[in-house]
Amino acid sequence: MPEGDKNLTDADMSRGQLFALTFAFILKHRLTKRAMSDLTDLINTVLPNCLPPSIYHFNKILDVDDTINTHVYCSKCNTYTGKVTDGVSQL
Repeated sequence: MPEGDKNLTDADMSRGQLFALTFAFILKHRLTKRAMSDLTDLINTVLPNCLPPSIYHFNKILDVDDTINTHVYCSKCNTYTGKVTDGVSQL
C-alpha cells in the first residue's frame, strides 16, 4: 500500500466532529433533502454508522422543525423589530 494511503478508521476525528462538518457542508452548499440523504449514505458506506441513518434522525438530533422564522431589522438603524413565523407577524 502506498505510504500516503491511510486507513480511514484511523482518522483523528470524533463522530460529533464528522456530524458538525457534514452539517456545515450541507448548509454551505444548500443541499436539497435528497442530496443530504445521498451524502450521509455515502459517508455511512465508507464509515459505517458514523452519521444518522436518515434525514428524520439527522433533524431529530438538531431539533429541527418546519417552522420558518424571519427576523426583521430596521433598514435605517439596524434595530431588531421582531419576527415573522410562517407568515404570522410577531412584531
